[in-house]
Amino acid sequence: MKNSNQKIKVYLEKGSRNNIEYFVEEISDKLRINETYFGNLLTGMDALFLILTENQNNSTVYISYNTDYQEVKINIDGVSRETEAEILKSQEKAKENTSSIMFTLLNVTESVLIEDQRLTLVFDIGAMNRVEYQRRKQALEKYFNGEKTGKSIKSNDHFYL
Repeated sequence: MKNSNQKIKVYLEKGSRNNIEYFVEEISDKLRINETYFGNLLTGMDALFLILTENQNNSTVYISYNTDYQEVKINIDGVSRETEAEILKSQEKAKENTSSIMFTLLNVTESVLIEDQRLTLVFDIGAMNRVEYQRRKQALEKYFNGEKTGKSIKSNDHFYL
């Protein structure tokens, strides 16, 4: 199941930062994202807002998201070439000295994708590793179908199936 929303229009100026924060709060409420992931979303979007206002102040971008409930992809349309170039340059030199804002952006996101004036920030919101999730799902399906599962080696260990 996938989920997405309509685009919102954000005019890039210092006073519009609260629009970005409201957007993140709405996503978090709608998807029931916990505080840790909410912090990553808010920190990443705040860092991006600073980068955008620095490179293309007084312009407009459109923000939307989509999710498969394991990742949230926040799409920003209307990104200038200057902003694209700065982010690409920082990604290439990620291990070298980058600004603290760019360092923050690159470290709270899973990835930052850039294509044709669209920037996509990818955030992992899965509560657990996908492989572990699939293993638990299969064990529960077997249980509810009346099949026997193995016993754990000791408390909190993986079950043998």
